[in-house]
Amino acid sequence: MWDTDRLHIKILKKEMLLYKKIFFSAFIGTLITMSACIKSNQPTGAGSDFCDTTDVTFSKNVLPILQSYCYACHSDKNVAFSSGISLDGYNNTKGWADAGYLIGDVRHDAGFLGMPYGKPKLSACEINTIVAWVNQGEQP
Repeated sequence: MWDTDRLHIKILKKEMLLYKKIFFSAFIGTLITMSACIKSNQPTGAGSDFCDTTDVTFSKNVLPILQSYCYACHSDKNVAFSSGISLDGYNNTKGWADAGYLIGDVRHDAGFLGMPYGKPKLSACEINTIVAWVNQGEQP
């Protein structure tokens, strides 16, 4: 009987070791998955808590926002439709930014026509990106 008890203990120890390995592997796998998820979801722009507004440039940061939300109405293709307001290209956008309209419109400031017109307001990050671009000297 004593040998049987020893055998059971050995089996239990092996099972416990196996369970520890499985748990440890699952735990490490979960950590890796979570860190990969965090990195892949690490915000670069719209709709998130993190908003990098350092070294904002027109081509890298502002242009994608304009293409997504503004060009349907305010591109050179639709000048007549948009009362002659074109945000197509750096020079056009810089002109409207220098005049103060770009920031006022996207922030929906009092006295400005909120843009995009008839659609939801841009995310805080997108607005902050445009404001940072203007405040940092409107780099191309």
